[in-house]
Amino acid sequence: MTRQNGPRLPSRVLLPDQPLLPAWHLRMTLQASKQVLSLWRARQKFPPCHMEGAQSYTSTHAVADWLRERGVEVQMVTVR
Repeated sequence: MTRQNGPRLPSRVLLPDQPLLPAWHLRMTLQASKQVLSLWRARQKFPPCHMEGAQSYTSTHAVADWLRERGVEVQMVTVR
C-alpha cells in the first residue's frame, strides 16, 4: 500500500475561463481548506494569492498550469 503525502488532488477539474479565481471558489473546486492551500504554497509552489479589498484571488491560468504539472486534467469553461 502506497502512502499519500498530503491531501489528494482531484483527477479532473473544471475552472472558469476568467483571469482570477476567488479563494472560496478555489477551495471548493479543489476540495481543499485554507490550511491545505497554504501548505501547497509553502511546499509545492502553488500560485500565490493577491488581495483585492477583503477578498483574495489567484490567477486561474497559474492554477491550471500547476494542476496540469501534477497530472490533473483541467478544462476551462466559459462562465456567463
